[in-house]
Amino acid sequence: MNGAGNNSIWLGFDAVDTWMFRDGRPFDQGDAGASVARSVFPPFPPTLVGAVRAMLWRQTLGGKWDTSKLGDGTNWQQVKQDRQDEKVLGPLLFGPPLVLHNGQPVFPVPLHLVEGKVKGRDEKRLTFLRPRKNSFKSDLGDKVQLLAPVEDLEGIKTISDRWVTQEGMERILNGKVPDKDQLIPTGKLWNTESRVGISIDPGTRVVRESQLYMASHVRLCENVRLAVEMQGWNAEVPNGLTPVAGEHRMAEVQALEKEIVLPEPVTPEKDGQIVLIAISPVAPDDKGNIPGLPGDKLMSACTGRPVPIGGWDSRAHAAIPLRRCWPAGSVWFLEGFEGEPPSAIGMATEWGFGRVLVGRWPHDGQ
Repeated sequence: MNGAGNNSIWLGFDAVDTWMFRDGRPFDQGDAGASVARSVFPPFPPTLVGAVRAMLWRQTLGGKWDTSKLGDGTNWQQVKQDRQDEKVLGPLLFGPPLVLHNGQPVFPVPLHLVEGKVKGRDEKRLTFLRPRKNSFKSDLGDKVQLLAPVEDLEGIKTISDRWVTQEGMERILNGKVPDKDQLIPTGKLWNTESRVGISIDPGTRVVRESQLYMASHVRLCENVRLAVEMQGWNAEVPNGLTPVAGEHRMAEVQALEKEIVLPEPVTPEKDGQIVLIAISPVAPDDKGNIPGLPGDKLMSACTGRPVPIGGWDSRAHAAIPLRRCWPAGSVWFLEGFEGEPPSAIGMATEWGFGRVLVGRWPHDGQ
């Protein structure tokens, strides 16, 4: 992460109990029987950024915006603003929320890595999608290069129930299929628990009619935690208990003893062919474009369904408008690329959005 200074702090988040990270759908959807609030994991970048900023406000500034305690002349007053805009964090920069398993990061499986069955055999195998060699003209443009599997398998589908280890991601960045033991089932990282509740009138203490609700919580498995990188903070490092996300669920926050080192960009083998793999949601601008993505060299993409991401403005006590983002795991194929590879693309990268890893195209297919 390119920061405002060379100071980098890695903060670890350990769950005290379960966590609840809301998705973008409204809790009350007009269902007279029950409303369901589903939890996502890992949380979207504004969730952890907001938790850290709240800790800075309480612990370092004493709950007041007296920036003289910091004594470095920086306009820390900007830190209090609570919108997903890269211009309001002052000197602070944040990395993407990372899931750590046994102290090492694990990543969403990139969407160009798929699984299928070998023809005529009861054997599943991993392969890649990559742009076809021959482009053709269609309603999508004059030179369209749709994705095709490198290996001809049956019943190809994306891998949504597993995560890839650091070593597995390094193989993917080098255009190689990861080993099976480098893919971790989601159930070994966290599990979902359903909770049922009912609304009670605070004045009469009587149950309200048609106010039954259900919520899903996330319970982390052993040796699993969240981590986020912060740059630009030169005062006391926040630590201790803090509420995180829905229902004021608590997390124990402390600085990590060792920084997390993400995979380095891989040099392309030929024709400047690189892939950008998102490890956090990518936020486009108001026109749907992705700043920082070399569009003139973009050959194809493998993106998931856009996810609505909002947040909560704790000062205004109001929800932040939803922004539709490309999910982590999305992949962009570029050709003829030269220069310094990007570390982040899209909007609000200072919040941890749009962090990408750079690798090679998979080996030749169709």
